[in-house]
Amino acid sequence: MDGVTELLAAILGAIIGSALGGYISYVVQTQAVARSERMLRTLRLYEEWQDTEMLTARIRANWILERNFTAESPKSFSQLSSALLEAQKEEDWIAVSRVVHFFELVAMLLDAGELHRPTFRRLFDRYVAYWCDTALDQLVAVSEREDAELEAGWATAVRGLRRSAVASAAQPPNPVR
Repeated sequence: MDGVTELLAAILGAIIGSALGGYISYVVQTQAVARSERMLRTLRLYEEWQDTEMLTARIRANWILERNFTAESPKSFSQLSSALLEAQKEEDWIAVSRVVHFFELVAMLLDAGELHRPTFRRLFDRYVAYWCDTALDQLVAVSEREDAELEAGWATAVRGLRRSAVASAAQPPNPVR
């Protein structure tokens, strides 16, 4: 090799090395930012779940749903909505709806990979197990049987939440997610 060829090879090697290093740095940085965003989103959901208004809604919704499913003829989501609103119990309906739609949102975010799964498991597993295995499970079953598909659309996400949470617990934590 002559001097010019060696110089060109060195310059080309430096360019390729620099570009590859920059690309790797970009990928690592992008993954770190995405992980941080998932972590913050998970923590914000937990803060919402634990705030005073949500705690009040959870207590109220649990009481309403327990009474509904110990009744002789349990009501579906839309039937419960109609009954509570006709009885002018808007606050009761808001509590039930708030809890149901919170879990619907959580299910969609979890399925879309928008939550930090290891943190989600630590913070929400017991709540998902409690709500999805009791009141919400029963509400899903009656709503899917009694309500029109459009009115029970939330049920698909909530039904899948328990399976998704159980599946994520069975998987080892992904250090990037």
